[in-house]
Amino acid sequence: MIWSDDSLSGGVVRNIEVGSSAGEAEIISDPVDVTFGTTPVLIRPGGHVCAFFDAFIDESDPSTHGLFMRCLADGQWSAPELVTREGITSTFDPAFDGSGAAFAVATTPISSVTFEGQELSEEDDDPASESILAIDAAGRYHAVWYELGQRFELNHRFSTDAGGPWSPIEALSGTHFFVSDPTLIAASDGTVHLLHEDSLLFHRVWSSDEGWDELESGPDAGEPTPSR
Repeated sequence: MIWSDDSLSGGVVRNIEVGSSAGEAEIISDPVDVTFGTTPVLIRPGGHVCAFFDAFIDESDPSTHGLFMRCLADGQWSAPELVTREGITSTFDPAFDGSGAAFAVATTPISSVTFEGQELSEEDDDPASESILAIDAAGRYHAVWYELGQRFELNHRFSTDAGGPWSPIEALSGTHFFVSDPTLIAASDGTVHLLHEDSLLFHRVWSSDEGWDELESGPDAGEPTPSR
């Protein structure tokens, strides 16, 4: 179990093996000075558990801020590894490619979406929030973010060149309300699944042949379709 603990100055990321007799939880965010925000946990290709945290190596030096990762292998956590450094950001969302390399999109304080120094929301004048990233089975990079302002919609771009050129922004119809915690999942068959909620759970699927399908909503959205 991995969680962000804000009870100490600056906050730390802790880990404890559920059901173990190890006792006190281990701090895995050392030696960084400050950790804040959420703590994504992903399974790296190969099966290792990796924790990500938004942190400063030196709180007095803003240039040391970034998204860092540590992975658990053979009972030991790896040294903190810098994933990306996009300036002081409000959120990061990481994903692994097929080789196990980690990448992330970032939402900046001025409400724009960036990836490896590229501004993905540059074609859009409205502020952006809650950017998320997925890398599908064919190696395509997908970025989705929630657009604030008057339209309140989710936008999507993808890259077939490891984050090189990106497709034009596509506004996803049917998302005209505040979107809570959108989630983007790359499936093993090459499709990408988007889930979000307001009063209901919403689900839609992207494929390379068809693009985005129709929006599905309700308590069973995202459940497998029964065979006929």
